Amino acid sequence: MSNNPRFRRRSRRNTTAVNKSITAQKVRVVLEDGRQLGVMPTEEALSKAKQLGLDLVEMIPNASPPICKLIDYGKFKYEASKKKKPISTQVKIKEIKFRVATDTHDYQVKISRIKEFLQTGNKVRVRLQFRGRENIHRKLGFDFLDKVIADLADIARIDQAPKLSGTSLIMVFSLLSGKSSKNV
Repeated sequence: MSNNPRFRRRSRRNTTAVNKSITAQKVRVVLEDGRQLGVMPTEEALSKAKQLGLDLVEMIPNASPPICKLIDYGKFKYEASKKKKPISTQVKIKEIKFRVATDTHDYQVKISRIKEFLQTGNKVRVRLQFRGRENIHRKLGFDFLDKVIADLADIARIDQAPKLSGTSLIMVFSLLSGKSSKNV
């Protein structure tokens, strides 16, 4: 075989020996809870695993004798794959849209939704949309966002101050540090 990396064989992904693929004559058997059953022939350990409805999995193949555990192999693989995946720490940004003419009840519902989003650890982008002739009265939009800021002052801080973007005013809120869903 050549030393060229293109022609090298790939190693097996899963090198864990399970049940009949265990080649050792004797193995040390350990239960799921950590209790040891001792050293026994592989055939006896396989029958014990079958009796309990579990798999015999070779955990430490280099030991003398190899250490095997009686566990549910499917569950073992699932938990191992969960450990390999990176934990998502990225904060999601939720968006709530308002208009200058948003009614009082609709306003209160949207404010309560913003509070829910903040309490679950999300950031919230508030978008105030201007339509038609509302573009002329942008001061009303800034006043409206000042009211939103005042209503959320107890649980939120401003990450991005109100900024005009096209026909919208946009601002971003996040939860005040030290606040949690229990505190609010």
